Amino acid sequence: MEQNIDYVENGELYSKPEHFFTDGRKDFRSNHLHQIGVQLGFASHL
Repeated sequence: MEQNIDYVENGELYSKPEHFFTDGRKDFRSNHLHQIGVQLGFASHL
């Protein structure tokens, strides 16, 4: 599995997630969150 590393800071590796999982609360069911995921390149899942 290839990992896209965005940057390294103090020995810590940081990258964008491929998937974003939520508990399905009202805050996370909006189409806006899905749109943000598309723009940033990750899939959101309830």
